[in-house]
Amino acid sequence: MDTSTLKKIEPQVLVKVYFSISSQSYDLDFVSEELNLRPTCLYRIGEKQTYKPAIENSWSLGTEYEESLDISEQLGKVMRLLYNKENKLIQLKEKFELHYKIFIVIKMYSEQTPSVFLSKKEIDFASNVGAEFDFDMYVSNS
Repeated sequence: MDTSTLKKIEPQVLVKVYFSISSQSYDLDFVSEELNLRPTCLYRIGEKQTYKPAIENSWSLGTEYEESLDISEQLGKVMRLLYNKENKLIQLKEKFELHYKIFIVIKMYSEQTPSVFLSKKEIDFASNVGAEFDFDMYVSNS
């Protein structure tokens, strides 16, 4: 079989979900210990991020980009790690004035779009801990 004529199949939709904790002043290691979770990404004030130095401390737990037609798959992976941490997250938020966000990043490379649905359990959790949802969508025609 001549593989030179085969077209490379690109993913149609990529989804990444992460829970982010940010604030001007808190101990990132203390948060990891209190939650008994290892973050997937950490930034300390002044450390170089993608484009510029971090202006606040940031602790994130999430997935990598995964091919998916349903954000619930990636969201579920993250939320299952957090549901039993709800009370601890509320305590930490009050103690350190933390900001919580649940980021859902969708990259679309065709007309295919993913299912976007938030369950009552996910919405209630976000509300209880004072988290916001942030949806970022990118469409590429290439």
